Amino acid sequence: MNPTTISILVVDDNEAVGADLVTLLTRELKDLDPSIKRVTSFDEGEGLLKEQGFDLAILDVRFDGDLTGDNQAGRRVFERVSKAQWLPVVFWTAAPSEVEDLAAPPLVQVANKTQILEIPQLVRDALASGVPQFARQVASEMETLARGFLRDLVSSQWDSMKEVERDDVLPLLANRLSFYLRNGFLDELHLRGASEGLHDHPSAARCYLMPPVTEALTTGDLYSHGDDWWVLVTPQCDMEVRAKTGHMKAEYLRLLKAVAPESTRAAKEYLAAEGRGKQKDALRKVTDILGDDHRFFYLPAYLKVPHLVIDFEQSLTVPRDDLLPPATLPMDAPVDEPVTVEQDASEATQATGVSPTAHRTQTAEAAAGSGTCQETETAGTTGTTGKVPWTRVATIDAPYSQALLYRLSRAVARIGIEDIPPDAVVGILDSKRDMVTARSQAG
Repeated sequence: MNPTTISILVVDDNEAVGADLVTLLTRELKDLDPSIKRVTSFDEGEGLLKEQGFDLAILDVRFDGDLTGDNQAGRRVFERVSKAQWLPVVFWTAAPSEVEDLAAPPLVQVANKTQILEIPQLVRDALASGVPQFARQVASEMETLARGFLRDLVSSQWDSMKEVERDDVLPLLANRLSFYLRNGFLDELHLRGASEGLHDHPSAARCYLMPPVTEALTTGDLYSHGDDWWVLVTPQCDMEVRAKTGHMKAEYLRLLKAVAPESTRAAKEYLAAEGRGKQKDALRKVTDILGDDHRFFYLPAYLKVPHLVIDFEQSLTVPRDDLLPPATLPMDAPVDEPVTVEQDASEATQATGVSPTAHRTQTAEAAAGSGTCQETETAGTTGTTGKVPWTRVATIDAPYSQALLYRLSRAVARIGIEDIPPDAVVGILDSKRDMVTARSQAG
């Protein structure tokens, strides 16, 4: 099959109806010159998806001959198709209610059997999403990568590997492949994109794992909480689940607030600066925030994530159960426990526009797990999780997550000392310069 040809799989047990649909698609999609394969059983369709590549599948949900009244058939069909190949699906069925909740246009669409004339447009919508082209590209890249990996590594090292248990070799190969995908492969994509004029710098995608790869909480997880963004910075070792208790060590988790760069004091000073000199000085402060700043850590925009700067002075402590997925919560999980917000009062107002107020602070006794809490007055914003959900959007990937933790530890571990005037050193340098000048003039 020509790799540029649009390929469509139609699965319907009704010969006449299926043939009518193929005729309609061939006529209405003539400009795409589609290759259409029609089969009459789910098993045959699933087999073809595993053996061949298709750009889109049109599926019936329940065959006419099925008298069992099985209302889960459509869901199982979708699961089987999804496992066989990732591609857009159009459910064309007399029982649309059985799969309406699966609809996610234009990748998963649902049409009634009476809407046959609408199918060509649904197909066009799915193809216009770019998913088929993307799936082909990924499959091609992975196939090329696997061939080169096996050729260059396994073949050259086979003499030393053939006597080793396969279970011992596979982790080694997986680690090397993972390293290559993270480094060499991404570099190749970057160079290829730059040579084709697509971009001239590494993509912001390198900063994130999106959506998060693991179900377990991870240091560097990025959350949206209402209109705010927060980053989880509790050490990973404190979030490991203990085998004996089934709970993680940490009872409370610490997050840092991430704000829009334009909300920072430096950005506001730059926007208000008049005159080239003042603008230049103010712009230097903004670039410091986006660079190696002792207070802020910059996160680039990508997909759902806007441009953000993590503010080390704005922190929030929440009970671990607020961030854990519902399926992982212990049966005795506490509800609506208080939280702590720690932040510099003056910067809080400028960065967030919220005036400082009193808030609840966990006492040491509560943090130790006694279950009691004492209210104290401290500067900061009111801390409460309320009913607003925490949405885990992404995980900051290494080495950016490691750089974040290093910068954070450096910021909180700083020790202030009185500045020592450098006048003495400057004086010595001036004397030496005068001596050099005098000698040159004498010579």
